[in-house]
Amino acid sequence: MKKMSQQFLSLAAAAILAIILACGDDSGTKSDNLNDSDFAAFMNEYTEIDKFTVDMLSSMFGFMGTIVDSATPDPSSRDYFTGTATDEIAIVYHEPSQFWYCSTSYSNSGVLFQVVDSIQFRHGDEIVQWPDSLLVTEIASFLRVTASGGDIHQASAFQNLTLSRPTAETDTVTINGTGNVTGDVSWTTATGTDSTSCHATYDLDYTISDLKFDLLEELDGEADEIRCASEGVVDMTGSLNLSCAGTGGITLGGAWNVLQTYDDGLITYVITNGIFTWNFTQPCP
Repeated sequence: MKKMSQQFLSLAAAAILAIILACGDDSGTKSDNLNDSDFAAFMNEYTEIDKFTVDMLSSMFGFMGTIVDSATPDPSSRDYFTGTATDEIAIVYHEPSQFWYCSTSYSNSGVLFQVVDSIQFRHGDEIVQWPDSLLVTEIASFLRVTASGGDIHQASAFQNLTLSRPTAETDTVTINGTGNVTGDVSWTTATGTDSTSCHATYDLDYTISDLKFDLLEELDGEADEIRCASEGVVDMTGSLNLSCAGTGGITLGGAWNVLQTYDDGLITYVITNGIFTWNFTQPCP
């Protein structure tokens, strides 16, 4: 799907040499005994995971855009993957479930990705095969991605979302649902004569609550990336463990919680590992 392979590979190749760099900006607050290097290492990994979940949303809108206002879905109209296709992109309508399905597999830098996306549209109480962008009031979406090979021993992600639009008179759509990102990756980075070998595992569940977007803008397909939500909350909880040997070596582990609140172009983060808490606000990227 759109940019997914790049984000999974970024997770596997993230440079740990910069773990002591500061995260956030001067608007943040933290406890006096906060372990900065642990938080910097966590944020280095979490930032890539967060990018991937955002790209899953972007890919979901991309798939929807091939169906809405179209009687003949065209897979070539969207950038569904980055890499070498091993299977054709298949878009089919499943009559018994009344869901559209998009499936493909592809490779990138020795990693095999498999993707299955499914969506269902409603005009009010009626499930429709061919939705009209001006009449859609609800969309159900389920997306799953798996990856293996190269630096990635195993990685997978899914999202299960409902998009609601109160009336056809508004362009705002509200997203609610759940998701998960899990992985087991190893990599080595080298700078001159210095090298660092790392191993990371992560298993993070997340909940999306009242995340708001302009539906028509996201379906138009003109933007390279999804626009920032105007409001809403993403709450991610789980484990992230990181061990690096060599230059910049570090060991990091345990349970983490990241609460992201979107508000009119700003994102406020509250991050905790159960001992320390870190707060900061920054503009949407």
